[in-house]
Amino acid sequence: MTHENALHSYAGNGCGFWTWRSCGPGPSCSGQGARLVAQIDVTDPDAYAKEYAPKAQALIKAAGGRLVAIGGAASGAKVIAFDGDAPKRAVVQVWDSMEKIQAWRANPEYIELRKIGDKYAKFRSFAVEGVPQ
Repeated sequence: MTHENALHSYAGNGCGFWTWRSCGPGPSCSGQGARLVAQIDVTDPDAYAKEYAPKAQALIKAAGGRLVAIGGAASGAKVIAFDGDAPKRAVVQVWDSMEKIQAWRANPEYIELRKIGDKYAKFRSFAVEGVPQ
């Protein structure tokens, strides 16, 4: 395994998330920055997939976030619980800073889009700052 293709583990609320990602300069591999973990219970998968998810992912990318793991129903990737129950769907994002996450969440375009997402899913999310490696 090389530095460029390292297997990394993220943990959120007792659930393990594994993903391959390329390492380069910046917070995604140095441990700096912040990670956002979301647990999602989708109640209307078709509407969620058409009306919310692609637009949300585009806004995340435009704001500087990177999706590094998507597990559960949509992707088919496993979500395995080690303590408690596994969420039906889980997402891990990498950001340069906690401030960038907060700015993305405060974006009026995201706030309006989230109203659509809330019609089709229940969300639980939190962010954790990275630690120097």
